[in-house]
Amino acid sequence: RVVIGYDLLFDLSGYVLGIKRLDVDYNGIVVKTVGQLDGLASLPRADLKIAIPGLDLRQAVKALPPGLLGPSVGALDPAGTLQAEITLVGMLDQPLSLLKTASLNLVKLQATAGGQRPSLSGRLLLDGDRLHSEKLTLGLGDDTADVELIASKLFDKPVVVRADLTSKRFQLDPLLQG
Repeated sequence: RVVIGYDLLFDLSGYVLGIKRLDVDYNGIVVKTVGQLDGLASLPRADLKIAIPGLDLRQAVKALPPGLLGPSVGALDPAGTLQAEITLVGMLDQPLSLLKTASLNLVKLQATAGGQRPSLSGRLLLDGDRLHSEKLTLGLGDDTADVELIASKLFDKPVVVRADLTSKRFQLDPLLQG
């Protein structure tokens, strides 16, 4: 089931598509977009803000066509909620350079792996080619750890990642058994 709601304005003289509202709901997976596309007659350019207001991962996996994600995703049994705000700006013929900023709010994101079911909550922020975390927490059973994550040169090689975990008590044995 796909439901689309929109409020668009097309300027024929400048070949600009103004998007006051473009809401797409695919089986409960909701994406909201505002912004504009210009230069549609020659060199199309985007200036868009995209929001995913609250995506329940378990429901999203069920909402997608069978086989789209592959059998390994089902085995992970993903769960939790994701909220995203994304800014795309640039030329459409350079899709890899469109992503400018993103904010991902994670609420108890979980997956089963190696007999364990860790969870992740907090915020990930992307600014250009740099990613960092805010109040990111890793949970496993009764244990929790604060995670400070910084990654740079995301679209280059080598990607540089630093992660610091801080906890008063965190059992590593369950993680190392896999």
